[in-house]
Amino acid sequence: MVEKYPFISQVYAVARRISAEEDKVYHRLLEDSDIRDSQGRADMLRVLKFMESFWTETHKALDVVVQAHRPDLIFGDVLDFQACKDVADKYSIPLATMHPQIPFNLEAPGYMPGLPGFQQKCLTSEHASIWDRLQEQVFAVKMLFSIRHHIAWRRRMRREAGMPAAGLVRKPSHLHLVNAFFGLDVPRPLPPLVVPVGPVIQEHYPPLDPDTASFLESHQRVVYIAFGTHVTMGGERFINIVRGVQLALAAGHIDGVLWALKIAESATTSAFDPDICDILQGRNPRWRLLPWAPQRAILDHTSIVAFVSHCGASSVYESVFHGVPVLGMPIFNDQFKQAKCLREAGVGLVLDKNNFTPLELSTKLAALVADPTGTVKRNCLRMKRIAAIQIKKKSLAVDLIEEVIYDHELRFDWSEHDPEWDVNAPKITATGQRAKRVLRPAHLETADARMSFWKAQNYDLLLVYALVLLSPAVIAGTAWKVLSRTN
Repeated sequence: MVEKYPFISQVYAVARRISAEEDKVYHRLLEDSDIRDSQGRADMLRVLKFMESFWTETHKALDVVVQAHRPDLIFGDVLDFQACKDVADKYSIPLATMHPQIPFNLEAPGYMPGLPGFQQKCLTSEHASIWDRLQEQVFAVKMLFSIRHHIAWRRRMRREAGMPAAGLVRKPSHLHLVNAFFGLDVPRPLPPLVVPVGPVIQEHYPPLDPDTASFLESHQRVVYIAFGTHVTMGGERFINIVRGVQLALAAGHIDGVLWALKIAESATTSAFDPDICDILQGRNPRWRLLPWAPQRAILDHTSIVAFVSHCGASSVYESVFHGVPVLGMPIFNDQFKQAKCLREAGVGLVLDKNNFTPLELSTKLAALVADPTGTVKRNCLRMKRIAAIQIKKKSLAVDLIEEVIYDHELRFDWSEHDPEWDVNAPKITATGQRAKRVLRPAHLETADARMSFWKAQNYDLLLVYALVLLSPAVIAGTAWKVLSRTN
């Protein structure tokens, strides 16, 4: 696994491996869920509970590794964030985490209605009606109501492990690196510890195989379809996609279809109409199905005119980087937000995974491909150029991590890794924790993170202003009453 990365000296397993059956069951739950109804939210939380249940063994195993090796920094994924933070706090080690989108619990500006990342219709209030904004707020309340039992379960899990409850943090206390970039994501003010460093995609990718290259060279307007490695395709959704693409072929909007297709295990060719069987068995020359596709090389080919996608982060960024418009059909998690971002950027349209029709798919595909005003092409080129600049931010992420390490080492009264600073050696307590005295706060942490909400928002000053403004009236009123009585 690590042969290509010689700088990795040791790998530790900090939790058990998810079984193939568990992976299948929980991804199927996400595929079939609809976050807009209570049952869909319950299914989503069932998956979240399963993933967060790994905290117990991850925290315990990570504690052992960190106590033994004392790393300079812990770099964690969002799913392991809490275990990483608990251990980092215990051993006073700087922490950086990677997120697929800006965490919703961080303070959002007032012009972003509802729960950022979970909005159902509008990402900002700019063009939203008051009714749309109200609906977003109502949905946010429904979401918060739905997770109440999950929050209680998480507190019990931590309490049983001897850990205090971990509440939602409004201000970041460590470095959050976000695989996103403004232009596609909604621009917003962020604290210095939250930094978009996307799009994070590979600079090098495998080339086209000869058969796929030949197929693309023999067609001029090919639609590429892919739904990632976790989404299985079958049933009515699969048939509607095929029928919609067939309509686009018949209308002449496209002349070829390249599909990275993962058929559901329960699906058999005998269950489909003869024309679909011909497609699945490779007898239709206008269709080419691949069990695995070199996606970057495909998107980079000039014959690709549109991408029908589930809007996973990697697929979205790769399509934007190569300038290909996207017809999005988000299936779960952050894919819904990514699809809305593509639409708002003018480089995509969106289908509802549960309610789209073949005609709707064909019509929206035609709108992206025909592009009579040239707006889609212009926006694709605009976003392609922006992404080409933003991709360089991976270096910024590395610099920030190094910067955080340097700051952390010298803002305490010890430094165990810096030979230039040996005045005080680190003191280790009986529990393995470092005895330290904080000399100054983290250099990227804003002051309001260490202040009360009352003071940070200047409410104490507002109270003083109110008292100053009201006191003359109170004094005058009191004097009037006194004078009235004497008369």
